[in-house]
Amino acid sequence: MPLDPERQAILDIYCHVFEKLLGHLNIFETPSIIDCDCYAIVRECFDPAVKEFGKNPPLTNDKGVLLQDLLKKIEGLFSFNYSSHNDLLDSFQRYKYLVLNTPILSPTWIDNSQEIGERLSCQFYSQVSSQKYQGLERSVTIVITPSNKTFISSVPQKSGGISEICLTFGVADFDFKTYVNLPFYFFHEYLSHIHSASLFNECNLTQTSLFEDGWLIYIAHHKYENYIRSNPEFAEELSHKEHYLKSYIYSITDREKGNNHAQKGYELAERFAQIVGEELCHKISLLLAMHDYDSLPGYSFLHTKFLFIVNNWLPRYFKMGEDEKKDEVELMTLAIDDQEPLKSVLELME
Repeated sequence: MPLDPERQAILDIYCHVFEKLLGHLNIFETPSIIDCDCYAIVRECFDPAVKEFGKNPPLTNDKGVLLQDLLKKIEGLFSFNYSSHNDLLDSFQRYKYLVLNTPILSPTWIDNSQEIGERLSCQFYSQVSSQKYQGLERSVTIVITPSNKTFISSVPQKSGGISEICLTFGVADFDFKTYVNLPFYFFHEYLSHIHSASLFNECNLTQTSLFEDGWLIYIAHHKYENYIRSNPEFAEELSHKEHYLKSYIYSITDREKGNNHAQKGYELAERFAQIVGEELCHKISLLLAMHDYDSLPGYSFLHTKFLFIVNNWLPRYFKMGEDEKKDEVELMTLAIDDQEPLKSVLELME
Protein backbone atom coordinates (compact mmCIF):
# COMPACT_ATOMS: atom_id res chain seq x y z
CA MET A 1 0.00 0.00 0.00
CA PRO A 2 1.23 3.59 -0.58
CA LEU A 3 2.45 5.83 2.20
CA ASP A 4 -0.19 7.57 4.29
CA PRO A 5 0.01 11.40 4.46
CA GLU A 6 1.89 11.34 7.78
CA ARG A 7 4.63 8.97 6.57
CA GLN A 8 4.89 10.79 3.26
CA ALA A 9 5.42 14.06 5.12
CA ILE A 10 8.12 12.42 7.25
CA LEU A 11 9.89 11.06 4.15
CA ASP A 12 9.73 14.55 2.66
CA ILE A 13 11.42 16.18 5.64
CA TYR A 14 14.05 13.42 5.88
CA CYS A 15 15.00 14.06 2.26
CA HIS A 16 14.96 17.82 2.88
CA VAL A 17 17.24 17.57 5.92
CA PHE A 18 19.61 15.10 4.25
CA GLU A 19 19.74 17.03 0.98
CA LYS A 20 20.98 20.11 2.81
CA LEU A 21 23.33 18.00 4.91
CA LEU A 22 24.95 16.38 1.86
CA GLY A 23 25.53 19.76 0.24
CA HIS A 24 26.97 21.33 3.40
CA LEU A 25 28.59 18.41 5.23
CA ASN A 26 32.01 20.02 5.02
CA ILE A 27 31.00 22.75 7.48
CA PHE A 28 31.08 20.09 10.20
CA GLU A 29 34.74 19.28 9.60
CA THR A 30 36.33 20.47 12.83
CA PRO A 31 40.09 19.87 13.13
CA SER A 32 40.03 21.15 16.71
CA ILE A 33 38.13 18.05 17.85
CA ILE A 34 40.35 14.98 18.09
CA ASP A 35 38.98 11.74 16.58
CA CYS A 36 35.95 13.49 15.13
CA ASP A 37 35.02 14.20 11.53
CA CYS A 38 31.82 15.01 9.68
CA TYR A 39 30.95 11.31 9.38
CA ALA A 40 31.24 10.83 13.13
CA ILE A 41 28.88 13.78 13.58
CA VAL A 42 26.36 12.12 11.25
CA ARG A 43 26.63 8.91 13.29
CA GLU A 44 26.38 10.66 16.66
CA CYS A 45 23.85 13.39 15.96
CA PHE A 46 21.86 13.06 12.76
CA ASP A 47 21.20 9.31 12.43
CA PRO A 48 20.30 8.79 16.11
CA ALA A 49 18.00 11.82 16.04
CA VAL A 50 16.18 10.48 12.98
CA LYS A 51 15.82 7.10 14.66
CA GLU A 52 14.46 8.62 17.87
CA PHE A 53 12.16 10.93 15.94
CA GLY A 54 10.85 8.02 13.87
CA LYS A 55 9.95 5.98 16.92
CA ASN A 56 7.49 8.58 18.16
CA PRO A 57 6.89 11.36 15.62
CA PRO A 58 4.29 14.09 16.17
CA LEU A 59 0.87 12.92 15.02
CA THR A 60 0.56 15.34 12.13
CA ASN A 61 1.40 15.70 8.47
CA ASP A 62 2.32 19.36 8.93
CA LYS A 63 5.87 19.41 7.56
CA GLY A 64 6.79 22.56 9.45
CA VAL A 65 5.89 20.98 12.79
CA LEU A 66 7.67 17.75 11.90
CA LEU A 67 10.79 19.56 10.77
CA GLN A 68 11.01 21.65 13.94
CA ASP A 69 10.70 18.54 16.09
CA LEU A 70 13.41 16.67 14.17
CA LEU A 71 15.80 19.62 14.24
CA LYS A 72 15.23 19.96 17.98
CA LYS A 73 16.34 16.36 18.48
CA ILE A 74 19.40 16.82 16.25
CA GLU A 75 20.33 20.02 18.10
CA GLY A 76 19.94 18.27 21.43
CA LEU A 77 22.50 15.66 20.44
CA PHE A 78 24.88 18.35 19.21
CA SER A 79 24.61 20.12 22.56
CA PHE A 80 25.11 16.87 24.47
CA ASN A 81 28.09 15.60 22.45
CA TYR A 82 29.85 18.88 21.65
CA SER A 83 28.75 21.37 24.32
CA SER A 84 32.25 22.83 24.70
CA HIS A 85 32.89 23.32 20.98
CA ASN A 86 31.32 26.61 20.01
CA ASP A 87 32.61 26.49 16.44
CA LEU A 88 30.74 23.25 15.81
CA LEU A 89 27.57 24.53 17.48
CA ASP A 90 27.79 27.65 15.31
CA SER A 91 28.09 25.45 12.23
CA PHE A 92 24.92 23.65 13.21
CA GLN A 93 23.08 26.94 13.61
CA ARG A 94 24.08 27.94 10.07
CA TYR A 95 22.88 24.57 8.81
CA LYS A 96 19.63 24.88 10.77
CA TYR A 97 18.97 28.33 9.34
CA LEU A 98 19.44 26.99 5.82
CA VAL A 99 17.09 24.06 6.42
CA LEU A 100 14.36 26.24 7.95
CA ASN A 101 14.56 28.90 5.25
CA THR A 102 14.40 26.58 2.25
CA PRO A 103 11.00 25.37 1.02
CA ILE A 104 10.21 21.73 1.77
CA LEU A 105 9.33 20.07 -1.51
CA SER A 106 8.17 16.56 -2.19
CA PRO A 107 11.47 14.75 -2.58
CA THR A 108 12.87 14.84 -6.09
CA TRP A 109 15.90 12.85 -4.87
CA ILE A 110 14.01 9.56 -5.02
CA ASP A 111 12.85 10.25 -8.58
CA ASN A 112 16.31 11.47 -9.55
CA SER A 113 17.91 8.41 -7.96
CA GLN A 114 15.61 6.10 -9.91
CA GLU A 115 16.36 7.95 -13.15
CA ILE A 116 20.12 7.75 -12.56
CA GLY A 117 19.93 4.02 -11.80
CA GLU A 118 17.84 3.29 -14.87
CA ARG A 119 20.04 5.39 -17.15
CA LEU A 120 23.29 3.76 -15.99
CA SER A 121 21.83 0.29 -16.45
CA CYS A 122 20.59 1.17 -19.95
CA GLN A 123 24.05 2.45 -20.84
CA PHE A 124 25.63 -0.77 -19.58
CA TYR A 125 23.32 -3.06 -21.55
CA SER A 126 23.60 -0.96 -24.71
CA GLN A 127 27.38 -0.88 -24.96
CA VAL A 128 28.08 -4.08 -26.90
CA SER A 129 24.82 -4.95 -28.58
CA SER A 130 24.30 -3.78 -32.18
CA GLN A 131 20.57 -4.39 -31.83
CA LYS A 132 18.37 -3.02 -29.09
CA TYR A 133 18.33 -5.37 -26.13
CA GLN A 134 14.75 -6.42 -25.35
CA GLY A 135 15.32 -6.34 -21.60
CA LEU A 136 15.52 -2.54 -21.72
CA GLU A 137 11.94 -2.32 -22.96
CA ARG A 138 10.35 -3.77 -19.82
CA SER A 139 7.78 -1.62 -18.06
CA VAL A 140 8.69 -0.71 -14.49
CA THR A 141 6.82 1.01 -11.70
CA ILE A 142 8.30 2.38 -8.47
CA VAL A 143 6.36 1.55 -5.32
CA ILE A 144 6.99 3.11 -1.90
CA THR A 145 5.51 1.16 0.99
CA PRO A 146 5.67 1.53 4.80
CA SER A 147 7.48 -0.96 7.02
CA ASN A 148 9.73 -1.18 10.06
CA LYS A 149 12.92 -1.30 7.96
CA THR A 150 14.13 0.59 4.91
CA PHE A 151 15.34 -1.42 1.93
CA ILE A 152 14.94 -1.69 -1.84
CA SER A 153 13.87 -4.84 -3.63
CA SER A 154 12.50 -5.88 -7.01
CA VAL A 155 9.72 -8.01 -8.39
CA PRO A 156 10.83 -8.57 -11.99
CA GLN A 157 8.42 -9.70 -14.70
CA LYS A 158 10.57 -11.13 -17.47
CA SER A 159 7.72 -12.73 -19.43
CA GLY A 160 5.51 -9.67 -19.67
CA GLY A 161 3.62 -7.47 -17.27
CA ILE A 162 4.96 -4.63 -15.17
CA SER A 163 8.05 -5.11 -13.01
CA GLU A 164 8.21 -3.38 -9.64
CA ILE A 165 11.04 -1.76 -7.74
CA CYS A 166 9.91 -1.40 -4.14
CA LEU A 167 11.32 1.19 -1.77
CA THR A 168 10.23 0.01 1.65
CA PHE A 169 10.33 2.97 4.01
CA GLY A 170 10.96 2.56 7.73
CA VAL A 171 10.21 5.80 9.57
CA ALA A 172 12.86 5.04 12.21
CA ASP A 173 15.26 3.33 9.81
CA PHE A 174 16.07 5.85 7.06
CA ASP A 175 19.62 6.99 7.70
CA PHE A 176 21.96 9.32 5.84
CA LYS A 177 23.89 6.48 4.17
CA THR A 178 20.65 5.16 2.67
CA TYR A 179 19.80 8.61 1.32
CA VAL A 180 23.24 9.17 -0.24
CA ASN A 181 23.37 5.69 -1.81
CA LEU A 182 19.85 5.65 -3.29
CA PRO A 183 21.08 6.09 -6.91
CA PHE A 184 23.41 3.12 -6.49
CA TYR A 185 20.67 0.97 -4.98
CA PHE A 186 18.38 1.72 -7.92
CA PHE A 187 21.23 1.04 -10.36
CA HIS A 188 21.75 -2.37 -8.80
CA GLU A 189 18.06 -3.23 -9.01
CA TYR A 190 17.88 -2.32 -12.69
CA LEU A 191 21.19 -3.96 -13.60
CA SER A 192 20.78 -7.19 -11.66
CA HIS A 193 17.03 -7.75 -11.55
CA ILE A 194 15.00 -5.66 -14.00
CA HIS A 195 17.02 -5.40 -17.23
CA SER A 196 18.82 -8.74 -16.89
CA ALA A 197 17.73 -11.88 -18.69
CA SER A 198 15.81 -14.63 -16.89
CA LEU A 199 17.88 -15.77 -13.93
CA PHE A 200 17.24 -18.97 -12.02
CA ASN A 201 17.29 -17.25 -8.64
CA GLU A 202 14.16 -15.32 -9.58
CA CYS A 203 12.25 -18.46 -8.68
CA ASN A 204 13.06 -17.58 -5.05
CA LEU A 205 13.40 -13.82 -4.62
CA THR A 206 14.11 -14.13 -0.90
CA GLN A 207 17.42 -15.90 -1.57
CA THR A 208 20.60 -13.92 -2.20
CA SER A 209 22.39 -14.92 -5.39
CA LEU A 210 26.15 -15.06 -5.96
CA PHE A 211 25.74 -13.66 -9.47
CA GLU A 212 23.02 -10.99 -9.20
CA ASP A 213 23.78 -9.87 -5.63
CA GLY A 214 27.52 -10.47 -5.60
CA TRP A 215 29.23 -10.54 -9.00
CA LEU A 216 26.98 -7.84 -10.51
CA ILE A 217 27.28 -5.72 -7.37
CA TYR A 218 30.98 -5.51 -8.15
CA ILE A 219 30.22 -4.44 -11.72
CA ALA A 220 27.69 -1.86 -10.51
CA HIS A 221 30.17 -0.57 -7.90
CA HIS A 222 32.86 0.03 -10.51
CA LYS A 223 30.46 1.63 -13.01
CA TYR A 224 28.80 3.87 -10.42
CA GLU A 225 32.12 4.96 -8.96
CA ASN A 226 33.29 6.03 -12.43
CA TYR A 227 30.00 7.86 -12.95
CA ILE A 228 30.18 10.00 -9.81
CA ARG A 229 33.89 10.72 -10.33
CA SER A 230 33.35 11.93 -13.89
CA ASN A 231 30.22 14.01 -13.17
CA PRO A 232 31.04 17.69 -12.43
CA GLU A 233 27.64 18.01 -10.71
CA PHE A 234 28.94 15.88 -7.84
CA ALA A 235 32.36 17.54 -7.48
CA GLU A 236 31.70 19.09 -4.07
CA GLU A 237 29.97 15.97 -2.75
CA LEU A 238 32.29 13.40 -4.34
CA SER A 239 34.29 12.46 -1.26
CA HIS A 240 31.07 11.95 0.73
CA LYS A 241 29.45 9.83 -1.98
CA GLU A 242 32.59 7.72 -2.21
CA HIS A 243 32.69 7.32 1.57
CA TYR A 244 29.13 6.06 1.88
CA LEU A 245 29.39 3.85 -1.21
CA LYS A 246 32.51 2.24 0.26
CA SER A 247 30.70 1.83 3.57
CA TYR A 248 27.82 -0.01 1.88
CA ILE A 249 30.13 -2.26 -0.12
CA TYR A 250 32.02 -3.13 3.04
CA SER A 251 28.77 -4.02 4.79
CA ILE A 252 27.96 -6.69 2.21
CA THR A 253 31.49 -8.02 1.66
CA ASP A 254 32.76 -8.14 5.23
CA ARG A 255 33.41 -11.79 6.05
CA GLU A 256 31.97 -11.54 9.54
CA LYS A 257 28.99 -9.24 8.99
CA GLY A 258 28.21 -9.53 5.27
CA ASN A 259 26.11 -12.01 3.33
CA ASN A 260 28.18 -15.05 2.35
CA HIS A 261 26.72 -15.30 -1.14
CA ALA A 262 27.14 -11.59 -1.89
CA GLN A 263 30.63 -11.55 -0.44
CA LYS A 264 31.76 -14.61 -2.40
CA GLY A 265 30.30 -13.38 -5.70
CA TYR A 266 31.79 -9.91 -5.25
CA GLU A 267 35.24 -11.28 -4.40
CA LEU A 268 35.24 -13.61 -7.42
CA ALA A 269 34.39 -10.71 -9.74
CA GLU A 270 37.04 -8.50 -8.14
CA ARG A 271 39.78 -11.13 -8.51
CA PHE A 272 38.71 -11.93 -12.05
CA ALA A 273 38.80 -8.23 -13.03
CA GLN A 274 42.25 -7.83 -11.50
CA ILE A 275 43.51 -10.54 -13.83
CA VAL A 276 41.71 -9.89 -17.12
CA GLY A 277 41.14 -6.14 -16.71
CA GLU A 278 37.96 -4.20 -16.04
CA GLU A 279 36.95 -3.86 -19.70
CA LEU A 280 37.04 -7.57 -20.47
CA CYS A 281 35.43 -8.43 -17.13
CA HIS A 282 32.57 -6.06 -17.90
CA LYS A 283 32.07 -7.47 -21.40
CA ILE A 284 31.85 -11.03 -20.11
CA SER A 285 29.55 -9.95 -17.28
CA LEU A 286 27.31 -8.16 -19.74
CA LEU A 287 27.00 -11.20 -21.98
CA LEU A 288 26.14 -13.34 -18.99
CA ALA A 289 23.52 -10.90 -17.73
CA MET A 290 21.90 -10.84 -21.19
CA HIS A 291 21.61 -14.66 -21.39
CA ASP A 292 18.79 -16.65 -19.80
CA TYR A 293 19.94 -19.20 -17.26
CA ASP A 294 18.93 -22.08 -19.57
CA SER A 295 19.94 -20.52 -22.91
CA LEU A 296 23.37 -22.12 -23.45
CA PRO A 297 23.33 -25.87 -24.26
CA GLY A 298 25.56 -27.83 -21.95
CA TYR A 299 25.51 -25.14 -19.27
CA SER A 300 22.44 -25.63 -17.11
CA PHE A 301 22.01 -22.84 -14.55
CA LEU A 302 24.42 -20.75 -16.63
CA HIS A 303 25.29 -18.04 -14.12
CA THR A 304 25.95 -20.41 -11.23
CA LYS A 305 27.98 -22.63 -13.56
CA PHE A 306 30.06 -19.64 -14.68
CA LEU A 307 30.98 -18.75 -11.09
CA PHE A 308 31.89 -22.39 -10.45
CA ILE A 309 34.16 -22.32 -13.51
CA VAL A 310 35.81 -19.06 -12.41
CA ASN A 311 36.36 -20.43 -8.92
CA ASN A 312 38.17 -23.46 -10.35
CA TRP A 313 40.03 -21.45 -13.00
CA LEU A 314 41.64 -18.98 -10.58
CA PRO A 315 43.94 -21.51 -8.81
CA ARG A 316 45.00 -22.91 -12.19
CA TYR A 317 45.77 -19.44 -13.47
CA PHE A 318 47.97 -18.57 -10.49
CA LYS A 319 50.04 -21.71 -11.08
CA MET A 320 50.82 -20.68 -14.66
CA GLY A 321 54.07 -19.06 -15.71
CA GLU A 322 54.05 -15.39 -16.66
CA ASP A 323 53.98 -16.09 -20.40
CA GLU A 324 51.14 -18.59 -19.95
CA LYS A 325 49.15 -16.04 -17.98
CA LYS A 326 49.51 -13.45 -20.74
CA ASP A 327 48.50 -16.01 -23.36
CA GLU A 328 45.45 -17.04 -21.31
CA VAL A 329 44.14 -13.48 -21.07
CA GLU A 330 44.91 -12.82 -24.74
CA LEU A 331 42.98 -15.94 -25.78
CA MET A 332 40.06 -14.82 -23.64
CA THR A 333 40.16 -11.39 -25.29
CA LEU A 334 39.99 -13.06 -28.71
CA ALA A 335 37.26 -15.44 -27.60
CA ILE A 336 34.95 -12.58 -26.63
CA ASP A 337 34.82 -11.61 -30.33
CA ASP A 338 33.89 -15.12 -31.55
CA GLN A 339 30.50 -15.84 -33.09
CA GLU A 340 29.58 -17.58 -29.84
CA PRO A 341 31.63 -15.48 -27.41
CA LEU A 342 30.22 -16.69 -24.12
CA LYS A 343 30.54 -20.35 -25.03
CA SER A 344 34.09 -19.78 -26.27
CA VAL A 345 35.12 -18.07 -23.03
CA LEU A 346 33.60 -20.80 -20.87
CA GLU A 347 35.26 -23.58 -22.89
CA LEU A 348 38.60 -21.80 -22.65
CA MET A 349 38.36 -21.47 -18.87
CA GLU A 350 37.28 -25.07 -18.40
